[in-house]
Amino acid sequence: MTTTSIEGTAVENVTVLALDVSVFRDLVMSAAVAAGKDDILPTLTGIRVEWDSLSVRMVATDRFRLVKAEWLSASNVQSGSALVPAGDLVAYVKTLPKPARFGLPPTVVIHPEDGQVRFTCVTHEGEVSRTIRTLDGEFPKYQSLIPTGFTDLPEEGIAMNPKYVADVAKMPVPKNGGVRVQFTGSGRPMVWTPMAPLDSGVQWLYLLMPARIGA
Repeated sequence: MTTTSIEGTAVENVTVLALDVSVFRDLVMSAAVAAGKDDILPTLTGIRVEWDSLSVRMVATDRFRLVKAEWLSASNVQSGSALVPAGDLVAYVKTLPKPARFGLPPTVVIHPEDGQVRFTCVTHEGEVSRTIRTLDGEFPKYQSLIPTGFTDLPEEGIAMNPKYVADVAKMPVPKNGGVRVQFTGSGRPMVWTPMAPLDSGVQWLYLLMPARIGA
């Protein structure tokens, strides 16, 4: 992974991120689970792609749940980000080749430009490219929402939206792996994580706000 410098996608310098296709797929498909569908709040329909010297992250939230997917890879890079429509990213992922078809895993090159991001998957058969316009607006400052301490399940229990719980099944998990749920107190968010990193090395966190009982 190589880069110069970037802040958002209004850039003067060139930035290039190169990810194994399995890493890219797991990052996108994990984050997309929590992306909003309401066009009235367009910022929440996107996936925030972030990178720095330690990792590449993809984050999405619809206000009721949040997913942060992360791939750790120490590199001498400066930080940057871009907000990309989740639907367009998922559509692009579905066009990508399966890694098992090739001797070497294909690579997805992410090239942020002014107001858009170009994605190119390079294989020995050619390229699968797509340019996607970025979303305007400020993504929520999600870092403070992620709990750092956990408790036992409250005695009164916790009510959860069954649709959002079922969406956990859409998250990629390791073969023969399970999912851990941790509690942060009554009326506080729950955190779901895979028991082990994915085969690609991607780690994800699914944060779910509890539902109000009787609401």
